[in-house]
Amino acid sequence: MKRKRSDDKTSRVTLTSVSLFSTMNKAPKKPRIKPSKSLKAPKLNLTKDERTRLTGAKIKLVEIQSFTPETLSRATGIPPKRCDHLIALSQFQTLDSIGPSIAEDIYLLGYRRSRELRSADPAEMFSQITRMAGGYMDPCVEDTFRAAVAQVKYPDLLPEQKQWWLWMHDRGKHTVDRPAKPLTETAASTSAAAGSRGAGAPDTEDRASKLEVSRRPSR
Repeated sequence: MKRKRSDDKTSRVTLTSVSLFSTMNKAPKKPRIKPSKSLKAPKLNLTKDERTRLTGAKIKLVEIQSFTPETLSRATGIPPKRCDHLIALSQFQTLDSIGPSIAEDIYLLGYRRSRELRSADPAEMFSQITRMAGGYMDPCVEDTFRAAVAQVKYPDLLPEQKQWWLWMHDRGKHTVDRPAKPLTETAASTSAAAGSRGAGAPDTEDRASKLEVSRRPSR
């Protein structure tokens, strides 16, 4: 009996050592990247099932842009291709002036991540989306594409320089250059141009909402 107790004690020590070794060598869980507090939740056309799956996985809309299609699919069960679409739309909407409709346009043009816009040609993007729409497209859409490219190419732009209407003077250019004029001068000339057309300068939200409507081709 004494020998059996000794064997039991040795067995317990061995199991404890193995358990301790496994715990020490267990891969730590990767912390979820917390989105910046300044980011707003993207507007996504989700199905009821997709919303349920995201809620079940405790994933907020503002967090989607930080996932990869594979990790988001594993966490929610949503197909990887759809996850790729949602991530792309979420990333595009982190850029100032980019709403859900323009984000869809950028996706339709073949871009999948914001970083891919760094070398994009806004004038060509506008030509392509106009052809795809099969009709007239408001030229403000090109300004918005240009503002998006500028933000990716020049991450240190001032907040005011990220607004689409400050880029209307560059329409037709195939490159996006850092604003040469002082911001105050650019803003003043833009405001004066708006005044000469008999319209005041509405606030950012009003301009953005009008753009989302005006981007649709006329029927």
